[in-house]
Amino acid sequence: MEALGRLLCWMAPWLELTGLTGEEEVLQSKMAQHARNAVDAATDPSSPDFMNFSKGHQPIVDAAFLEHLISESAAQSASFGVILVDLDNCW
Repeated sequence: MEALGRLLCWMAPWLELTGLTGEEEVLQSKMAQHARNAVDAATDPSSPDFMNFSKGHQPIVDAAFLEHLISESAAQSASFGVILVDLDNCW
């Protein structure tokens, strides 16, 4: 979980850039979709990629990286949808 959180924190500024064109825009779109899929799988208890959010003390530290990503994304993007989710469809 820590690795996913750290990776997405590093990728977030690029994933939220606007105004890209050409190959970089296509790549950004693909990577944003991969990021959403990874978070979805990590938080879905029925997924084989579900991550430990409750056993031991390490998940507290690990989850902090995901929380940082979420709070930074929310602060930078009014739609909160660029990296993680489409709010219209998340509930």
